[in-house]
Amino acid sequence: MSKQSPSPARSAAETIIEASPAAYTVIETVKGERQPIECPDYVNDAAINLSENSIKVLEKRYLRRDFDGSYLETPAGMFYRVAYHIAQ
Repeated sequence: MSKQSPSPARSAAETIIEASPAAYTVIETVKGERQPIECPDYVNDAAINLSENSIKVLEKRYLRRDFDGSYLETPAGMFYRVAYHIAQ
């Protein structure tokens, strides 16, 4: 039995969104309209150390998706979205 080196936890959301030009998230306005917002430069997915299980829970329950089920935000974008709404 050979031991495999552990691969860094990589979420499906990060893989899908990585192809986009900039990390972003979507907020809902008071009128119910969805508006994309760009995360500032200091919002960094690499700085958030999450276990594989944490990433899976975020993907299944908390990351915002579109009607096709594609992810609209990264985990860092989700934390930014929550902080954005709390600050308002």
